Amino acid sequence: DLGLTADDSTSNPVRLPWFFPFYDRQFDRVAICTNGFISFTSAVREYVNESLADPDDPFYYIAPFWDDLLSCGGEILTYDDFFGQRFIIQWNNVKKWASSCASAPGPFTFEVILYHDGTIDLLYATMGTNPSQRQSATVGMRGRNSTDAVQFAYNSVFIENNLLVRIQHPQSPTAVCRVWDNAIGVIAPAETVFVPLRLWNNNIWFGTEEWSLTVESSDQQRNLSVASVVLEYALESFHPQLTIR
Repeated sequence: DLGLTADDSTSNPVRLPWFFPFYDRQFDRVAICTNGFISFTSAVREYVNESLADPDDPFYYIAPFWDDLLSCGGEILTYDDFFGQRFIIQWNNVKKWASSCASAPGPFTFEVILYHDGTIDLLYATMGTNPSQRQSATVGMRGRNSTDAVQFAYNSVFIENNLLVRIQHPQSPTAVCRVWDNAIGVIAPAETVFVPLRLWNNNIWFGTEEWSLTVESSDQQRNLSVASVVLEYALESFHPQLTIR
């Protein structure tokens, strides 16, 4: 919990677990605002949402739900998912500004999820009690200037309950396979060493991805071995099939 309970508050820079690629730069810190956006370069706390094409807007920021928001007993949380290689920022049960929390529209629960490879998820759970409560926000992201903006909504109905919006970095692979441990080592005669692989699925809904796994050895009889790692997704199954051959 970042402890942001005051109206129109912005956190101190929060360190990311890695450098996050965003447009033409990479960032290792982010400032989080109670008004439903994050910025990599600014501690701005603007409560009046604007179009991302506005030249006066801050730059290098992501707005999952930019509006005049209040904590009203809600909270803003962060979580470093080490094994998932992602950093999660959640606005939990916050409300829109009103003269009192009892009359404030909401609650709203939503997240920005930053992945190590530059992928961004905008994830929405319960977003108010009716669509009109979520139509006055700005949703999108912006780089150095307004021409770099990607705007999904500005004062219009776009967000729904249980909605996921995934933004893929241009250089993000569809899936990643990495040797997690024992990439280099010495194996005694007749000894066995397990080499764990870690797989990340970024945007495969169905189909296959294949990688070549090369093992080099000082064994004169067999100093090079090549295996194929195949990851297969089927439309009817949520569980991928992994084959090494």
